Amino acid sequence: MRNLLKGLKLIIKYVDNQSTPLLWVNDGTIPAHQYQPPLHNYDPAARLPCPTWRIPSAVEKQALVADGPVTTGAWLAVLPMPSELLAPFQAVHDASRAEDVEPIRQLVASDQLTSAIAAVRSYLARFSAQPAYPLEGGFIFVGHPGKVTLTYAQGPRYIGLHVDSFYQVPLEERAASPNRICINLGAGDRYLYFINLPLTTLKEKLDGVGSTDPRRFQIGSKLGTAFMEQFPDYPVVKIRIAPGEAYIAPTENMIHDGSSQGNCYFDVHLTFRGHFAIGSPS
Repeated sequence: MRNLLKGLKLIIKYVDNQSTPLLWVNDGTIPAHQYQPPLHNYDPAARLPCPTWRIPSAVEKQALVADGPVTTGAWLAVLPMPSELLAPFQAVHDASRAEDVEPIRQLVASDQLTSAIAAVRSYLARFSAQPAYPLEGGFIFVGHPGKVTLTYAQGPRYIGLHVDSFYQVPLEERAASPNRICINLGAGDRYLYFINLPLTTLKEKLDGVGSTDPRRFQIGSKLGTAFMEQFPDYPVVKIRIAPGEAYIAPTENMIHDGSSQGNCYFDVHLTFRGHFAIGSPS
């Protein structure tokens, strides 16, 4: 299954996608232990995108990019954040250029940014599809540059492409789970990897080939790993998130991970979870 299927739709009308590349696709996934050059501290079951990327063809872009209405839990968006909202984070942006991670960690751990984070929370709350439910999170994460993937678990070991499971809802309810907004506060580009199929489609494809893998009945990352092992040549999509931009994505309903590969600055991002509406900040 080498061709991109229609699935999750990407909204890119808010950002410049003409002058510089925004989207890439590849030829599937591989186990982390096969990656070259060798990587360290990865979970034995981790899978990563194949490292050869290309600009999507017109047909692939048509399968990916939204050209009309989208449904809950089945869309992603890349969008700029208001410059005045991010102005208080200028020290974070500047610190991400340092050669040592400690200055930025100390800044993030201080109380200096509390009011700035609260202002972002208040701004984003206006775009909530379910105002009765407060936004969760509001944490700044700091990661090293040049990392193929960014998410790690206890150990710490990087887990590679995965599905979030903060809410532990059944498969058929995943599309209604809160989505995530992630704002790039650093000085360099960061990237989002994702497979453009919702979890219900992953199970349908496994069932369609008569898979007996018990993980097809499980939610979250185990289902995702079963799909990637069965269909190793299904493409991964890469999206560029420039400084001052954000992505909104249904991370409870798709295989994904962040990346700082190619970035020479520390990766710094602010993230919230909530029910963000399609009319999110522009």
